[in-house]
Amino acid sequence: SLPAVITIIMALGVERLAKKGAIVKTLNAVETLGCCNIICSDKTGTLTQNKMQVKHIYTGGKLFSADEFNANQNANIMRAIVLCNNAKLSSGGQILGDATETSLLRFAYDKKIDIDAANISCPRVIEVPFDSTSKSMTTVNTINGNNVIITKGAFDYLLKDCSQILINGRVEALSTKLKNDLLSIHKFMGRQAERIIAVAACIVEKTQNDAQNLEKMAKNRQNMVFLGLFGIVDPPRANVKHSISKCVQAGLKPIMITGDHPDTALAIAKEIGIAKNEAEVITGQELAALSVKQVREKLGQFSVFCRVSPEDKVKIVHALRGQGHVVAMTGDGVNDAPSLKMADIGVGMGSGTDVTKSVSDLILTDDDYSTIVVAIEEGRTIYSNIQKTLQFLLSTNAVEVLGIFITALIMKNAVFLLPSQILFINLITDSLPAFALGLEPPEKDLMKHPPRITKQSLFAGEVGTAIIYQAFVQTLIVLVMFVVANAKLGNEIASTMVFLTICYMQILHAVNCKTNKSLFKIKPFANITFNLSFIALFALITAVGVIPIMQKAFNIVSLNLTQWLIVAFFSISIIPAVEFCKFLLHLAKKSRKNTINSAKPIKNAAKTA
Repeated sequence: SLPAVITIIMALGVERLAKKGAIVKTLNAVETLGCCNIICSDKTGTLTQNKMQVKHIYTGGKLFSADEFNANQNANIMRAIVLCNNAKLSSGGQILGDATETSLLRFAYDKKIDIDAANISCPRVIEVPFDSTSKSMTTVNTINGNNVIITKGAFDYLLKDCSQILINGRVEALSTKLKNDLLSIHKFMGRQAERIIAVAACIVEKTQNDAQNLEKMAKNRQNMVFLGLFGIVDPPRANVKHSISKCVQAGLKPIMITGDHPDTALAIAKEIGIAKNEAEVITGQELAALSVKQVREKLGQFSVFCRVSPEDKVKIVHALRGQGHVVAMTGDGVNDAPSLKMADIGVGMGSGTDVTKSVSDLILTDDDYSTIVVAIEEGRTIYSNIQKTLQFLLSTNAVEVLGIFITALIMKNAVFLLPSQILFINLITDSLPAFALGLEPPEKDLMKHPPRITKQSLFAGEVGTAIIYQAFVQTLIVLVMFVVANAKLGNEIASTMVFLTICYMQILHAVNCKTNKSLFKIKPFANITFNLSFIALFALITAVGVIPIMQKAFNIVSLNLTQWLIVAFFSISIIPAVEFCKFLLHLAKKSRKNTINSAKPIKNAAKTA
């Protein structure tokens, strides 16, 4: 029944995860979740709310808050963010599209800019879509009879293409001082955790207005006029800081991978607890400059990867896996598919593309980082419950095997158990507690332990030891009772007492298997399914022992009150006996730990000498 029980436990775990917003595509992913030790996550929409809004604007040499900004006095930059934008305004005032673009268009709409009129009067001629290499989007629009190149994108990429700047309505040369001023403003915005979008434009000379030349100029921008900066805030999700803290406590390392500027990425990472200082931040450009050996050596010191490309994501995941880590990677776009496929657990977003979902092992219906942590906790719980079930089944089945074997050797004329009784034990008293143990709630300290090692056996973590000593204790109890009862009461009564004792002992021992710590440290009756199965089995076993027709079916005889009390005593004795063994093991473990700790200073002193 073990394979069936394990499969059902995993299937029920998958169902629980689905109810919590995590859809698992393969049962293998459930096991992998339990040993995940690194979570690589995108920032926008996963760690943050994906509810972007403009907070600051820098243009004409001045910094404005969104509320005080006068759109009419800054018509050039406002028109630029409307025209170089693929977000759409619906008739009801709803704006649809990419979160960054919708925030810019929403800002223009709130400032009473007539968006439809702007697009009609200044039609788009050419578009160069956003790509991860240039970190920008470019359009060519016809404005007042002139073709104008408009670009918006990452500040550090766009600034290199600008030779002039708009100051107080006049175009001036972009001097070193003005560049430094821009860099200072950019750093200030970044430290406010703002995503910064730079905007630039230039008029195309009429001699260069043919379509082929326009497209070439749009792609290879030169001598642009810098119009300004927009600082956009995207607040962290309400519960993400707690989830990050829970990850760290559980021995998982959260890593942020984003296309944002280092200052912006670090500000968010500090706020939610992923990073503490600049030493933990690396850009895609800096990563590309490292050799494969350097990447493997230095990778562990970084928690924030910014200005990265899809290729960089694959490189990061490959390097982490090369170090033996079990990596979960989130993504939502088509370009994220290779890194998700490379990861041990590819986590797709419910709002992401079909391509991403098709290569994912886990899909988050709510796009929430906290759901990943919930899934990892559930994965650990499922694995832990499988170990409990394994411990229960092997330690209890060993009683029948060893009991029959030993009595056959030393008591050749005595019958220990009959085939029908063995069948009842295996099909009824084994199966129901095993299934119920698979539904145990997580132990309180489950997420305070480091992730298990991937190659670790199911018998690791005291499970193997527990199976051995618990099988021995149960066998000893049953054999002592059988030998004495067989000598004083006869084989028929002794066999009946053994059968009933094993049945009762098994359902009581299932309580022992809820934890390898003391039962006094957990809530043993927290699992309602277990409680119901315990009551049902207790009633069924009692019915078999007292109802004549059932006694006949299993070839047992009626017992008197004294004999029932003996069965009860030996059955219940399994709980204090196992508790005593747990106490001894705990003492031995503590003593060994103290010995190791006391030996360390001596060893270090010897090295120093």
